[in-house]
Amino acid sequence: MSDEVSRQLASGADSILRQQPFPITPERIAWAAEMHDPLAAGMLQRAAILMARALAGALALLNPDTAIIAGGVSRCWPIIQDTFESELRLRTPKFLLGLTRVVVSDFQENAGAVGAALLRLKCSPE
Repeated sequence: MSDEVSRQLASGADSILRQQPFPITPERIAWAAEMHDPLAAGMLQRAAILMARALAGALALLNPDTAIIAGGVSRCWPIIQDTFESELRLRTPKFLLGLTRVVVSDFQENAGAVGAALLRLKCSPE
């Protein structure tokens, strides 16, 4: 997402992010979206749609009881939640909709490292 925003800015797109110091991060994109920047808001909405479509496919295939939103995008959750949930309802088979909880990680961008450490502890010989 950050790379795409940078490409859009380089090609002349109008955005308040143009006035921000680089690098463009999900946090800066979220801030710009909160300031009603059309480029940032559109990019976040597009990311929400793509994430929901990917999760809908995973739900149909794996049927997990919980899906965790983490990483830099989790900081944008309040901005994208409605779009994400709407697209997820549209793309997920109806019989699966109530079977999976979607939650936002408290670990944000550290979720992968924490999960890997916990998995290592769980799988290590005693």
